[in-house]
Amino acid sequence: MQVTQIISVQFVADLEAAVDWYSALFGRQPDSRPMPPSAEWYFDADRGVQLYDDPERAGGHDVIVGVPDVDDALREVAGRGIDGEAFTVPSGQFRLAILRDPSANTVILATALSGSA
Repeated sequence: MQVTQIISVQFVADLEAAVDWYSALFGRQPDSRPMPPSAEWYFDADRGVQLYDDPERAGGHDVIVGVPDVDDALREVAGRGIDGEAFTVPSGQFRLAILRDPSANTVILATALSGSA
């Protein structure tokens, strides 16, 4: 199977509240609203995050967002009203921060530490 694109879907209870939160997280408005009721951010031609308004399925979904430095990313998003705390996993391979959107979905910021894959 050849994969040409991957988009993580976060089901949300209130699309506009979620758009506000993810816009603060990513530092920009959605790149697309391909169909009602959704919004998408693209990070290159092959990767993205979609919000989809579906209150019955909202919450409990996860997406991992790789960043160069979790602590720098947390400082950046804190300036836009999103709080989190970074920690290093027990193996020492990754530094993570767990954030929760307004629908209780999880966004995990992750940085691979030196010597890890």
